[in-house]
Order: sequence, then structure tokens, then C-alpha cells
Amino acid sequence: MSTSLLNLLSRILHWLFMGLVAMLCLWGRPASGQAPSVSGVVRSATDQTPLAGVSVIVKGTTTGTSTAADGSYKLTVGNPKAVLAFSYIGFLRTEITVGNRTVI
Repeated sequence: MSTSLLNLLSRILHWLFMGLVAMLCLWGRPASGQAPSVSGVVRSATDQTPLAGVSVIVKGTTTGTSTAADGSYKLTVGNPKAVLAFSYIGFLRTEITVGNRTVI
């Protein structure tokens, strides 16, 4: 084989290898436009007892969850302007704007 053909094949293999390495490096990274998530623990304001079964809903949507036995929740929100509505029997409904927070 001629030297120029070997050089060409060498360059092609080099770029294929570099492309493969770049793909592997980026493989499990989340998309930059991925919606943020918010988490937290809901507690009683009077005695700080964790509250299980509190409804946590992104206001104006059907996205929501309820708190676990330890009062914890995790929810994906659409954007920082989203408002979380917390409601529970016997307690006043509370609304909180997410903003840049990831823990509320």
C-alpha cells in the first residue's frame, strides 16, 4: 500500500476513535433543558412532626405527589416560576414559589 493511502486510513481511524470517545463521555449526562426537581420534608409548624400524606401539587397542572411516611417528597417542576401547593386535612393550604431552590 502506498504511504498516502496509509496516512488517509490512519486519519480516518483517528477521527472515528475520537468520535467514539466523545460519545462515551457524553453518554449518561442529562440534557441541559431537563426540568428541575424539588424535594423536601413537610413538617407541622407547631411541633415539627413530619407529615405523611400531604398533597404537593404544581399549581395549575396535574403534576403532583404526596409525602411519604417520613414527610419527604420529590417532584419535577416545569420551571423556576412554578408554584407548589401543599394541602393537608386540618391544615391551611400553603403555596410556595420554587425559584432557584431545589429543596423546599
